Amino acid sequence: MGYSLCVDEEEPKHLATNSGMKALRLWAESLSVKAYYNFRHLMEYAWTGDVGAAAEEVTTALRVSPPEDKHVIETAKGLEKILTEAKSAVLVSITNGMS
Repeated sequence: MGYSLCVDEEEPKHLATNSGMKALRLWAESLSVKAYYNFRHLMEYAWTGDVGAAAEEVTTALRVSPPEDKHVIETAKGLEKILTEAKSAVLVSITNGMS
């Protein structure tokens, strides 16, 4: 079981395992809400309507406050890639396939 990112009406794209998602969320929670609002919103509520801003915030966070764990870095870079490719999307959401 794991988590996927849904971009508008496209097929979900794999994002992380359960433990990988937990680690990504913990890193996101360590970041400033003011500076990383859209990224933090995506991690806390599992959706964002400002995909471009979330993509930019993940890119900045990786550069300014990178996670210590190499696996979290890999997961964050995967998220960054998906968000950057989908920056004109209307909505991006995270799912575990259960709901």
